[in-house]
Amino acid sequence: MRRAYALSVISVLVASLSLGGCGHHRDSSTMSSADSSFADGSASPADRRPVNLGPAIGHDDSLINVIAPQLAAWVGIWGQAMPGFALDSLHRGGAARAFGDAQVQPLPVAEGALAGNAHRVFFVDSPDRRYTLVIDQYQGLDEEKGVLVVSGGVDSAPLLLDRGLKTASRFAACGASCRFEWGAWIDSTRFALAGSGSWSGGAGGYLDVYSLVDSSRTRYWTRVISDVERRNYGAAWGQWLRDRYHELKESRASR
Repeated sequence: MRRAYALSVISVLVASLSLGGCGHHRDSSTMSSADSSFADGSASPADRRPVNLGPAIGHDDSLINVIAPQLAAWVGIWGQAMPGFALDSLHRGGAARAFGDAQVQPLPVAEGALAGNAHRVFFVDSPDRRYTLVIDQYQGLDEEKGVLVVSGGVDSAPLLLDRGLKTASRFAACGASCRFEWGAWIDSTRFALAGSGSWSGGAGGYLDVYSLVDSSRTRYWTRVISDVERRNYGAAWGQWLRDRYHELKESRASR
């Protein structure tokens, strides 16, 4: 069963879903039959937030330095939660193999499950249009009688739609303790995927950089955030969703 909420309470949703966990029901209508094979135990060491994050990366992280322009919107969201937030305050996590354990299904099956405008706000196309990153296949945003309504389940999982191979791959998964919330393409073969969550060491955000060329993923963490910063992040992320929805709506209307 899927639950829907007015976007005006999106900050509360982020606090409960992404950063605190809650008992929302998952939406079985958009899940593959193999969903149950994903479990917390399958996560790589790079997924586990260490209690001691170590020093911030500063200005010497070559990967972040190169991709910084493509992360501007994400930095802006976190900057509203933590004034003065900058990429050099991130902590580098681990690097891991990516896509090897992906659940793959035919592209038409996934497109059918995601049909309609509700999921489009979570779609990000690659520059060459071959790929679409679906930030979270379980979240949707639609307009009902002039009110923006967000819906989602207890789980969170991205998809990579490949129009060349005509496949849809679920390449990561997150339970009630975290959520995928933002994404952007760096170039035609690399993308960033980010979210937030609550771990034993505290609540915070994370950023993953994926490469299709070498099937790799590199993770970065924000510092632990306070309850006030968590609410501020929720409000900022909600505004980003709202702005993105209206941009897509205007784009469709102009066609």
